Amino acid sequence: MNRLFKTLSGFWPYLVLSVLLLALFYATGFNRNWPHWVDQELTLSYNGLLVYSGSNQEYLDHPGFFSIHLIAYLISIANYLGFYQLQDVGDLNNLPSMLEGIKELIITTRHAALITSLAYVFTAYYIANKITRERILSFLIALLVFVSNGVFFHFTLTRTEPIAFLFLIWSLYFYTQFFNHGQDKHPLSLLLCLAMLFCGALNKAQVLVLAPFYFTWTYYFITTERNRSVASSNSWLQIASATSFIALAIFYSLISSGLSLIINLGLITFFYGLTFLCAKKSGIDAYKATSLFNVFYLLAFESLNYFSFKLNQNVSIFSNIEDPISMTRWLAPDPNAEKIAMDTNAMYVLGKIANSLAEPFITLFTKVSSPLVLLIFCLGLMYGLRQRLKKSDFLFGAYSFLAFYAVSLINRTRYIDAPHYLLLSEFFLLGFALVLISKLGNTKAKMKTVGALIFIILFINLVPHTRFVNLLMRKGGQPFCSSPQIYLEKINAQKIALECKDNPI
Repeated sequence: MNRLFKTLSGFWPYLVLSVLLLALFYATGFNRNWPHWVDQELTLSYNGLLVYSGSNQEYLDHPGFFSIHLIAYLISIANYLGFYQLQDVGDLNNLPSMLEGIKELIITTRHAALITSLAYVFTAYYIANKITRERILSFLIALLVFVSNGVFFHFTLTRTEPIAFLFLIWSLYFYTQFFNHGQDKHPLSLLLCLAMLFCGALNKAQVLVLAPFYFTWTYYFITTERNRSVASSNSWLQIASATSFIALAIFYSLISSGLSLIINLGLITFFYGLTFLCAKKSGIDAYKATSLFNVFYLLAFESLNYFSFKLNQNVSIFSNIEDPISMTRWLAPDPNAEKIAMDTNAMYVLGKIANSLAEPFITLFTKVSSPLVLLIFCLGLMYGLRQRLKKSDFLFGAYSFLAFYAVSLINRTRYIDAPHYLLLSEFFLLGFALVLISKLGNTKAKMKTVGALIFIILFINLVPHTRFVNLLMRKGGQPFCSSPQIYLEKINAQKIALECKDNPI
């Protein structure tokens, strides 16, 4: 009985977090102002309806695979519960009011943001509790993750970034698990790491471009095992390591070319080098680790490619993953022009980055938000703990600041100030802040510090600017009828246009 009680008592943080998020979601504006940032919410809703009806997804840009399939399940539940009856796009086109039908679809889709946010706080609690073994502290850390501007924004809007980044976080977790627990005990951790990485890329191909910043970050968390004895690699393992890398290079040369091939070769070379260094640091066989990584990389790639290919009825959605430079078509002056050479687009992007070097600093220091709070907090705590911190801690802090800046800069090639991309860069500041908090003397001091951060971030977002309130109430945003219409192939655009004349939302 005591054991059962102990097991059940471990679930209270998940239960409380669920109640808090559900109450906040349903007590605020989840069903208000459906035209608010309708871009991805409508696109994902439409593609979710396509998948639910048995058709292929048409949206291949990000490509949003898991978001779209989650929304298809939500549409299935809404139909089952009788909230509406939409079996396919034809039913939507035949409704007396298509605007009302779109509204119902978008309200359904917004539940994907709720589910993803729950997954974030559960993940934050689980990982924090594995490290600290302190439930209340881990609970507060999960709340801190939730109120951070990057995560909170995605609680109010359904987009493809959160699911992609959640997969990436789990990929990083399994990567460190492999080295910290020994390759013989947890060899499948590496396979899970790579499966999660390509799952993330299936939702947002941008993940692969940014992955080196996050995986390099994990090097700090690889435990140095001085007592682990490792036999020298035999020649067979060295040959296996080299052969597996060459096989990966040949594989990419068959599916990509030009700058995309260079990027893909650069990616596998990076992973090979980092895995080799992490293995050396953790005291395991570097050649065996790199061999496993290369084999699992190819296995994860092909498995996810086949899985998504079959679910999408034999139409590949791996195009941006195989050919990453093709994503630059959305960054060039004419994003619709397939005619523009991708190499030219890439040069345009590099020029745009070069001309935007100061902009991440301008955004950071001219807008009071959680990244600024976290930056000031980290610098202050680094100074306060300077006697306790090692050289590796300072180097890790410097890298975290640099990675935050670099990811912010890269993301600005698409949008000048994109709140939906803040999630991807804020991670480094939030992660380093938690590392510094772990250096504090006792659990009570750690809880007070995390609690203070939660209060400050809530205060700056609620009191002077009411930013969180505006997001929750879906205030502002583009009116649907007066904004450029999003092209959705099977939607009756003429009927929507006529309805907009009578009801200009």
